[in-house]
Amino acid sequence: MAKKKLQTEFGQTLLEFFERFSAWEQGVVAESELSPAQMHALEMLGHMRTPTMKELAQRLGVTTGTLTAMIDRLEKNALVERKANPRDRRSFILTLTTAGQKQFAQHHLYHIQLTAELCAGFSEKEIRTFTEYLKKVIERI
Repeated sequence: MAKKKLQTEFGQTLLEFFERFSAWEQGVVAESELSPAQMHALEMLGHMRTPTMKELAQRLGVTTGTLTAMIDRLEKNALVERKANPRDRRSFILTLTTAGQKQFAQHHLYHIQLTAELCAGFSEKEIRTFTEYLKKVIERI
């Protein structure tokens, strides 16, 4: 019975974290006129540099169809470019435009600041352990 209670508390804590993080993200993204999903795509693209559509869709946990619609909007706003993949003519690689790089850099700065605030009360060992646990949780989703 104790394990079920722990699992319930874990689930509630994850939900609370998700809601608070989402609210923070909504506030930050509101300044950019992009949706949170679009900003996440820019953020991931900024870290991955030149992923294929399939690679980016997998990292974001969305279908390639969903990503295609999102990239269409980002491309229309001159934030992303789709280029033919030199290794596979059937696929495209994605890159940030200069404007997209600027959006990424600004948003990434917010993430760095938030991370510094969140980590301030933890030791290096606690941060490392928590990161390992988060990676395990991500693998199970």
